[in-house]
Amino acid sequence: MMHIFKANQNKFTTTSALPKSFLLIVVILFLLLSATTILYSMTKKPMSLPMNIYLKKQSYNLGEPIPVDIVYRNNSSKEKSLDDPSNSLNVSIHMVDEKNKEDFNYSMGQATTTIFNEDEDQYAVEIPIQKSITIAPMSSYQFQSDLNKRLFLRPGTFDCFLTDGDSQSEHKKITIIFKEPALSYLIAFAMDEKQEYSRREWAMEWIQEVNPAFVLKLPNENTPNNTAKEYERFNQQRYKEFVLWRKSKTSNL
Repeated sequence: MMHIFKANQNKFTTTSALPKSFLLIVVILFLLLSATTILYSMTKKPMSLPMNIYLKKQSYNLGEPIPVDIVYRNNSSKEKSLDDPSNSLNVSIHMVDEKNKEDFNYSMGQATTTIFNEDEDQYAVEIPIQKSITIAPMSSYQFQSDLNKRLFLRPGTFDCFLTDGDSQSEHKKITIIFKEPALSYLIAFAMDEKQEYSRREWAMEWIQEVNPAFVLKLPNENTPNNTAKEYERFNQQRYKEFVLWRKSKTSNL
């Protein structure tokens, strides 16, 4: 589904030349639509099913995959239909830092923006099409999401939970550790040419916490191909230096 918006191009049309009968019809239609919308929102009962999250362990290295199993359970004797939570903008995972209460979160569905004409502020927002699923009686619907692929985490202890509208799952505690084993995950991100610029930069900056000399030249989407190749050759040299540094050091992160 594609919604196209054109910003800074608001147009106001005077109504002084329009017939009064036409204006009356417009007002009546507006009031009817408003009343219908309010009545629907008051009578609609959102589907609510028990949901929970499951993790394989409580502690992870910084940069390590953190797969979370998300389960919706139908404990009734009848089929239950609901919007697919694995692709919903209303279903989110939260990682709340216990130290400063900062909430790292993302929704299961991802809206994407495409810019057509930056000078005229023309862009398109693509929203995931919502599909319905049916869960059989006494059955469940399960899917998985990797926290480390969607969030730029940092060391610390986090309160992890799922929200679906006003509903919440059980809360689970997760500790992110920045010690020597984390470097293997971080260097893999930093050197992966297929990763987004922001993910590579995040990994590089954490490596610099223990090895300030590890400075890469990271190409972005606007970098010419030839220049990007030069950058990556430079980065390979930095990687070789990093490997030698790691072998010579007894890291104490």
